Amino acid sequence: MGNEEILYEESCNKLFVKLPDRWEIVWKVTNLVMAVFFFLAAFVNHNDSDWYIWIPVYLLPAILTILIAVDTNITENKYWKNLALVHLLMCCAFSVYQLIILHEVYNDKFSNPLRVEEGREFVGLAIIVFWLSVCRFMSLPSLSGQRTIKVLFLLSVGVSLVPLFSWALCYVGNWHQVLGHCKGMFES
Repeated sequence: MGNEEILYEESCNKLFVKLPDRWEIVWKVTNLVMAVFFFLAAFVNHNDSDWYIWIPVYLLPAILTILIAVDTNITENKYWKNLALVHLLMCCAFSVYQLIILHEVYNDKFSNPLRVEEGREFVGLAIIVFWLSVCRFMSLPSLSGQRTIKVLFLLSVGVSLVPLFSWALCYVGNWHQVLGHCKGMFES
């Protein structure tokens, strides 16, 4: 094997691979990037009519990912795991509801879903579901091979940059008038 260290934890009868320090740093930074995204998403929802739904929906993943950035082993904590799983399941259920609403908004006409609030809300939920899934199930024994971990890390790093990059495009020139997902961002 490579630089990884194989550990056996008797308390839970689990064999897992400890990441080399450089990958742990990448994982912490990636979680910080996602935490910034989730905090910003919570912040921009403060003036929504349904802010009381969306701020907690984004704040909880922000807090969970900050905890990972502080201590990557927090994902082994049963309280962290259960909280992440409950929020993940709630976001999955809410995503189904958002898809139904989105279908009604479009009346079977295909269009860019990011042009309407329901579409942006669905994409936000999808990002939460993806990220919490990666964080929650990262330490399963089936994912303990070094190659799998590297691929998952690289995928996670790439995906963590997509929401921030797409949001940053709204601040380039007058692109906020052209890009569908920027609609309503600069209205007071």
